Amino acid sequence: MRPREWSSLALAGTLAFLWLLSGQVWAAEMVHLTPAQRANAHIETLMLDDSGALSASGLTLTGHIEPGSAGRALLTAPAAGRVIEVRAMPGRPLKRGDVLMVLAGPEIAVLQRSAREAQAAAKAAEQRVTRDRTLLKAGVISAGRLEQSEADYAAAAAQRSASIGAYPGMDLSTRDGQMIVRAPVDGVLAGPKLAVGQSVATGDPLGVIGTPEQLHVALVASADVARSLRPGDSATVRGRSCEASAMLSSVGMQVESNHVVTVTAIITDKDTCLLPGESVNAAISPRTAATGSFAVPARAFVRRGSETFVFAERDGGFEVVLVDPEAARAGFARSDVLNRGDRVAITGTALLKGAWIGIADE
Repeated sequence: MRPREWSSLALAGTLAFLWLLSGQVWAAEMVHLTPAQRANAHIETLMLDDSGALSASGLTLTGHIEPGSAGRALLTAPAAGRVIEVRAMPGRPLKRGDVLMVLAGPEIAVLQRSAREAQAAAKAAEQRVTRDRTLLKAGVISAGRLEQSEADYAAAAAQRSASIGAYPGMDLSTRDGQMIVRAPVDGVLAGPKLAVGQSVATGDPLGVIGTPEQLHVALVASADVARSLRPGDSATVRGRSCEASAMLSSVGMQVESNHVVTVTAIITDKDTCLLPGESVNAAISPRTAATGSFAVPARAFVRRGSETFVFAERDGGFEVVLVDPEAARAGFARSDVLNRGDRVAITGTALLKGAWIGIADE
């Protein structure tokens, strides 16, 4: 027997021996397992259904409700200080004048002194105007003197308004070194969540107050998922006690330091019990969920190089099915080979891939 013929026979014998050991065979992109192997692998399958079972798609993003542009008030710290009391938490409905928190600190004491000085100066200027009007009637002073007093009062009153009104919601008329933060409008507190003892710097947000109108949803998605999302995709936003329809308005292009992308949606329901600041889940229905796409868990997909596959159960084994990678990133298996009612493996896929690669690779 010639060496080449002996080599071919040896190779065939080796493959046959491996087949007997493994109990697996590769034919026409199929992976076969014995009943014992399948049981040991704990393989579970899912029946494909194109009715849009979003819970299986893996496209449930988390985020929180933000108030819209209408009825929104942003409160910021006018000076550095420390939170010594908290009266309202995010999600709480508020009436104008309700107390949110109390701040204290040396810089707040400086603001108080400035406000008190401005109030005292305005009061003194007002008293001079009253006195000079009386003196003018008595012929003691000239009209020019009264005009100057009135101008001084106008300037002092403007300074008082600037000192007090420059910080809406900030009540400085309390103990020295303390400031009460009040709601300047009716609405719902949308955070941030501050705690007693926490320090704040000048300009730090103390609260955002909004109304349940024109609500937005700030969501986060992985970079892979974000690539499958487009403005206009529909979503169902679920909160603590209700849900609402929404539409994606923007998908961020920049990956943040924590490897996520910001996704924004607009609540489209006119009436909703969702509140600003509330934590929510959003089930996204991407446009990639077209005819012939089936929502499956992310663990059903296996990748080999740049290609993505699922294992479809067939008589006698599992067929290796190539699927659309873009749809797969969105949690959908799309392939001309798949049909409603087919079953795909959702557990044990690592073993199936190992068996497939071990036979298919040379």
